[in-house]
Amino acid sequence: MGTRQKWTGILVLLILGAGCKPPGARAMLEGREHLNGNRPQQAAAEFEKATRLLPEDWRTWNHLGLALHRGGKHADAGKAYQHAIKLMGQERMLGKREGSHVLYFNMGRLYMDAGQPIYARQHLSTFAQLESTHAAHYWLAEACRRDGRLDEAELELGRALAHQPDSARTLNRLGVVQLERKQPMKALDSFRGALKKQPDYFAAQLNLAIVLHRHSPPNVSQPRAQALAAYRKYLKMNPKAAQA
Repeated sequence: MGTRQKWTGILVLLILGAGCKPPGARAMLEGREHLNGNRPQQAAAEFEKATRLLPEDWRTWNHLGLALHRGGKHADAGKAYQHAIKLMGQERMLGKREGSHVLYFNMGRLYMDAGQPIYARQHLSTFAQLESTHAAHYWLAEACRRDGRLDEAELELGRALAHQPDSARTLNRLGVVQLERKQPMKALDSFRGALKKQPDYFAAQLNLAIVLHRHSPPNVSQPRAQALAAYRKYLKMNPKAAQA
């Protein structure tokens, strides 16, 4: 159904303060360059160096967690995040001044990738309350969806769209949730809306074809003929699918 979203990185990397010692700052900067270049192993090595040079700075452990998470080492990433949380303390994390509330987001994404949507939802909900952004509500919606809370997922996607109304990806995910809620007409409108925002978005095109084919929404004339046309358009948009 085109529901899978590849995680390309946490959107909350922080800029180091001016008070860092040069060796630690250098390790952090080099680690970030590796992370931005999709080299998580090299990034983790630099961030590990930074944790030795700046062991009391929660940001070094947070960045180490990011690199380990990106590299698929979920258990080690969790340990790094937990150490950052220990350094900060829950009360300070609930404030915004030091930016450490991003740890709720990072832990939420980690729990999501580890297949623990309940814990993911709890952490992402806290983050969304502290920082209402498109990413916060989008990923909270996904955690709710995986936890079977479809009504909450639809609500959070609406909030995400309030931040980015032109997001085709969010409209597509909204359609998926609506279809899971057995609302094919609403899903159809969402998939069409996604394609209006991004005409070459083949995931939404495939979902549109599936709705027309498998659900035959009421008030849609000749749904099977429309489904066939939609499938053909999808294959034209995504030639690799035709070769699979």
